[in-house]
Amino acid sequence: MHSLEVVRWAPDGDAVRIIDQTALPEQLVERDLRTLDAVCGAITCLAVRGAPAIGIAGAMGLVASLRAFTHDPLDAFGRRVNEHARRIVATRPTAANLAWAVGAVVAEGARQAGGSGSAHALWTTMRDRASQLLDDDRA
Repeated sequence: MHSLEVVRWAPDGDAVRIIDQTALPEQLVERDLRTLDAVCGAITCLAVRGAPAIGIAGAMGLVASLRAFTHDPLDAFGRRVNEHARRIVATRPTAANLAWAVGAVVAEGARQAGGSGSAHALWTTMRDRASQLLDDDRA
């Protein structure tokens, strides 16, 4: 039996793909979230539901929303990480899984930034952590 994944990476890897739960059960609609506004909008309008799914979508959405900024200077990228994370968590302030998952990705990025490196290296570390959260949720 094939199970549907309500949250996963889009095939091109630059977006988080969700099943829009507002369309169910009439339609199966998948949405690719690439921008901060798209991620925040999907969480706010309940296109993503369920504590684990909200957390994973927020963490992966944070990473997806930062992809376009990976060539920024590291300090500017770090400020953007914090701003995007704050906005995503603010979409559902009582969602503990959301705050935890986004925080885990930011913390992993902060550990990476503690050394030296580029914004792209930091983003890659954050993407790896978000992917690990997704894999852990599937296990």
